[in-house]
Amino acid sequence: MNDQDFQDFIETQTENLLDLSGIRVLHPKGDNTLGYEIVPKKNSDEIIGFSIFISSPYFVIYQIKIDIINKIIKNDFIVSSRLKSGVAKECLKHQVTIANIAGYKYITLLAALEPARTVGSLKIEPLVGYKIWGKYGFIMSNSTQAMDFKLMMQKIDPKFVIICDIYDGTPKGKEAVELWDKGGFPWLGQFDTSENSKSFQVLHAK
Repeated sequence: MNDQDFQDFIETQTENLLDLSGIRVLHPKGDNTLGYEIVPKKNSDEIIGFSIFISSPYFVIYQIKIDIINKIIKNDFIVSSRLKSGVAKECLKHQVTIANIAGYKYITLLAALEPARTVGSLKIEPLVGYKIWGKYGFIMSNSTQAMDFKLMMQKIDPKFVIICDIYDGTPKGKEAVELWDKGGFPWLGQFDTSENSKSFQVLHAK
């Protein structure tokens, strides 16, 4: 496959890839406020994945990696611009729906905890994904981190074993949320896109 073949393949897959990023829910086809760059990852002459760099007024940074061999999506770096609240959840819902249809079993990420910083010309506010993504159904995939969370929550209620458990609206739940907000840590997360998964149920809970 030569360079032109690669380019032709990317062009035929562009809409599918943008759908898998989740961004299409905010930018329907034809919306010229959306910009993107799609970079293929190659193994010899075979495309094995893509990195997608999104430009959107709703996000400071929106970067996705798609592994088309192992059927895994990595939400690599997502930072809201705060132009509109709830956009990350909107994008995730769309992404999960499309990923499930396309046979992508998991979406992964790092739920970050980082101070404000500058990336190139971009000023990034403090990253607090550690206390956001669990609400949307991501579950800790690192066993050590999962155990650390359980040990932290045992002080309040042993039934709080994964992050989404603490958002139950009860007094103990509110106490656990406060503890996690103040003493939480960055963690590796995984979202199971199947409709019968705990992740899916949490994301679509009313």
